Amino acid sequence: MDSIIKKYQQKFRKVKAELSRWDELQTRLTSQFSNAASIIQRLQVIQDPGNYGILKCVEGIEDAVLGKQMESLQSILLSMNTTLYLLKLSVVSALPALALKPSASADLGALQQLLVDQPNIHQEEGQYIYDIIFAEEIS
Repeated sequence: MDSIIKKYQQKFRKVKAELSRWDELQTRLTSQFSNAASIIQRLQVIQDPGNYGILKCVEGIEDAVLGKQMESLQSILLSMNTTLYLLKLSVVSALPALALKPSASADLGALQQLLVDQPNIHQEEGQYIYDIIFAEEIS
């Protein structure tokens, strides 16, 4: 009986840690998107020479500011790709656990839908799917 309880506790901790990780990654992705959107909104303003006032006397200032903003945008977009890869990796990492399960087809369907929906899933939905997958694994 103790071994079953320990297995459940271990699986629960694993699921809880994974959901916490999803939440952190989704928060990071949202923040990164917001930062990228802010830069994109500024690009039109930056490209208008009338917005530089007295700074127009500094040679190359418009190109320098635009270049820095584009570098920042590129960096943010690369970070967003990484954050997305990490979110999807959490779903893909569950596949080996399903390889030898008799009910793998239903679980594979749930994981596929999770992969499509993620990172747009609510924590409760993720918890429900992981509960289904890991509950069957233990029993």
